[in-house]
Amino acid sequence: MAKWLAIDVEQGRWRIAEATTGRGSLRVERLEEWVPPEDPIRTNAESLGLKLKDFLRDKNFGAQPVVLTFGRERVFLKELRYPVLPPADEAGLVRFQATKDLPDSNDPPIVDYVSLNEPKAAERETLAVSMRRGWLQSVLGICRAAGVKVLGATPRFYGLVGLADFAGMGADSVAFLAPAELSSELTVLQRGKPVFARSLAPASSPGLAAEVQRSLTVFRIQRPEQGAVTRIVMLGNAGELSSQLAGPIPVEPIAAKIDSSRPLHPNEYASLGAAYLWQRDGKLPINLAAPRDPKPGVDPNRRRKAIIGFGSVILVLFAIVGLMMTVSRRNAHIARLENDLEDVKENVKLLEQERTDNAFYKEWEDTTVAWVDEIHNVAAKLPHTKGIRLTQVVMAPAGKRMAKDAVKDPVIAKMTLHGVMKTEQDILVSRFQESLNQHVHLRASLERFKGSASGALQDFHLKVDIGKPSAGPLPKAPKTPAPAPAPKGTPR
Repeated sequence: MAKWLAIDVEQGRWRIAEATTGRGSLRVERLEEWVPPEDPIRTNAESLGLKLKDFLRDKNFGAQPVVLTFGRERVFLKELRYPVLPPADEAGLVRFQATKDLPDSNDPPIVDYVSLNEPKAAERETLAVSMRRGWLQSVLGICRAAGVKVLGATPRFYGLVGLADFAGMGADSVAFLAPAELSSELTVLQRGKPVFARSLAPASSPGLAAEVQRSLTVFRIQRPEQGAVTRIVMLGNAGELSSQLAGPIPVEPIAAKIDSSRPLHPNEYASLGAAYLWQRDGKLPINLAAPRDPKPGVDPNRRRKAIIGFGSVILVLFAIVGLMMTVSRRNAHIARLENDLEDVKENVKLLEQERTDNAFYKEWEDTTVAWVDEIHNVAAKLPHTKGIRLTQVVMAPAGKRMAKDAVKDPVIAKMTLHGVMKTEQDILVSRFQESLNQHVHLRASLERFKGSASGALQDFHLKVDIGKPSAGPLPKAPKTPAPAPAPKGTPR
């Protein structure tokens, strides 16, 4: 199923039908009429297109593809017969024959044509359809400005080809009559091809029925080989006209065969038939929106030379553009590398200061001692016995060292303990030394004992090396032996 906007363009009004077509189906969703505020020829197409766009939006029409139909009075028809010719020569002949009798004008015609007989026939029969370019270009410009895509634009009599196929009349000789307000149209189809099309008086004219009869008589006289018309199909609701035409040729309506929410205008049938025909074949036999506009042929050798020359120019241009693009890419790459180099240099400068700061922080961390904690450790391990006490505590950092020296001797501070004890308490000092060495980051060594003048007290000096707790245990000093015991009878 496909959705369409089938638009019939008449002087002063556009009849817009939203239709859905499928294989053997045609349904009309909605019908609206848009009256352009100004003549499309004398007005800017873009401004009218914007007004049409607002109208379609207000009426909730979707963005469906568009097929256009217009009246018989806008086109010039000419049947041509000529021998089979090469395509280039045939195109030139068709254009010349179709336009030679048209009056001179600043508005050049648009020409499209369709073959009427079999391609293998010895003589070609062609129907050329031409119209003034200005009016159609204005209509197409309005549609472009409205934002709708026009697939095809064709006279009403070719839209009726699709309507006849939908109604199952494609193999018959049928006359379609569309009585309208401005002008009526009579179209005769033979085996699905239009063979006669004429504009007639308006529907309100009392002589319309007689004019239809005269037109059919002229058709029988001019085209005796086409055969008689088997039926007249009335487009629209025209009961009185149908009764006036009643006679040997039956008159029948077609409105009941199309699913529509309201009665159709006689000219709307053609636009709906054009939409059905495009859905069936994917094209229109005559499409003046994209014509086969014949043009004279060109000398093959000249064309070949032009193609070779054009190709050579294109290759040279491509080579120049490629070279310029390569140089541009290389220059851009060099510029990026220079920018990256500047960024690296700037980062090195920033990292140099950061490295200096980190070295300072590491040295500060490795050489800082929590002296309060160390004094607490000493106080906790000092024997709490009468007669033994500390007289002086000397604390000092180890000083700056090279990194290799710090690995060999990870001492960050030194503490010297001066104290006195009774002569018989030397064993307590040794135990004090051992208890300090139980701390992994401390290394205590007893330097000396020194007796006092009275002999009742004795000085001792204890050296304590302090390392960083996180650096592992310090190598312990060998145990300092206690002084030899005094001779027996000597007071201690």
